[in-house]
Amino acid sequence: MPTRRSLMRGSLSLPCGITAAVISIAACGNASPVQPARTPQPTSAATPRVAALADLFITTVPSEFMLEPDSVGDTGPSDLAKAARDDGSPNAATLLTQEGFVAGYQRLWARQPDGAYVVIFLYQFDNPTGARRYQQHGIGLLSADHSAQTTPLSVPGISGATGLTGMVQGKPVESIVFAKGNYLVQVGMRGASATPVVASQLAQDQFARLP
Repeated sequence: MPTRRSLMRGSLSLPCGITAAVISIAACGNASPVQPARTPQPTSAATPRVAALADLFITTVPSEFMLEPDSVGDTGPSDLAKAARDDGSPNAATLLTQEGFVAGYQRLWARQPDGAYVVIFLYQFDNPTGARRYQQHGIGLLSADHSAQTTPLSVPGISGATGLTGMVQGKPVESIVFAKGNYLVQVGMRGASATPVVASQLAQDQFARLP
């Protein structure tokens, strides 16, 4: 599944032939055409808050990427236990609780057959300070990993966003994380279509979707 640590280390292995690597921090030079992103409905067991998060995701992605079912990458709704597993830190559950974690959701778009993908984590906290502090925690996770060859990535139009661009296992990767109000977003991209311009546009689109 796309965990924050597995994304950072470029070790993510997904079913259905999707093997992907992207740098995580807690998201075209020749812009690709975009297509409407198919929007699956949350399961009947989803809480109203989770359903509301699902409605906040971007509706366009590069046209060659297709939205994957939640079963492919263990995406979809995230409760506290799943968010803690995806974080990977020993004290993740305690930290998420302290920062006021409410609910989370993940989406994965992949391009076959090369396994390139876009993944977005969207978390809601009960206060803006918690969202910002958890953003800093994610940045700390990334800075502790020295295996990735990356440089800072500027993200126009999103105050306080942190981005990285570079290579992991010989593949281009882009990662952007930002907080807006009570929300924390992480946009990751891996593969030939992963360029700073594409990743920034996805992050800007997601930023605009949030209240």
